[in-house]
Amino acid sequence: MRIPPAATDFYEFCAAARTELTMKAEQLKETNFELLKSIDGIWHPNGFVVFHLNKTHHLGNLRLHIWPENERVTRPNGATIHTHAWHLCSLVIRGSYAETLFESAQPGELEAKKYFSASIDYLRDQNAISNPRLSILKPTVTATVRSGEFHEVAASIPHETHIPNKSFTATLLFTSPPVAEEVLVYSDGEVQMGTYERPVVAREQKTALINQLLVKESSKLGRKNE
Repeated sequence: MRIPPAATDFYEFCAAARTELTMKAEQLKETNFELLKSIDGIWHPNGFVVFHLNKTHHLGNLRLHIWPENERVTRPNGATIHTHAWHLCSLVIRGSYAETLFESAQPGELEAKKYFSASIDYLRDQNAISNPRLSILKPTVTATVRSGEFHEVAASIPHETHIPNKSFTATLLFTSPPVAEEVLVYSDGEVQMGTYERPVVAREQKTALINQLLVKESSKLGRKNE
């Protein structure tokens, strides 16, 4: 089967990202995540913290995402199903998560469901939602990704990440340079239009997150030595 050029780019990106992520994860652990102390953490609208570790890497943007335990800041009436303007390759370094992929569907198809949806002109303003509409999606696959495992999602694929509030999960990932202009979000309820200002994580909160990462690493090493 001949792979379309866009798909070839995705697979090549993921292959290179996996190698680089393995190395970067070890470097972060060896330095006790010292780099995070000099970088702001930003609350993503879906309730996790984003640390931009290197926006000028040759593969794209190197990021660390952390879902804290029982303490998440989300956009009011946020839409958790969404697409990306870029390809994503992620390495889970703490915890685990489940990810469901979706595709467009027709009324009456098995598991098809109607959603409120809207768009984000990602290249102009990644925080402004506009153009409300109705869409129909159906799930295609759900994958569970555990610590030490990789997970990839191609640009423009609707997906939803499932991490219980009581769980602590951290992922190191690369996002490629944008390959699409528009991002879509989908919700069971009406999507709130307008611009959302992403809050900066307070210094005390950031210190607590770094300490949790260190505790999780110590616990992991302890189990290996038993």
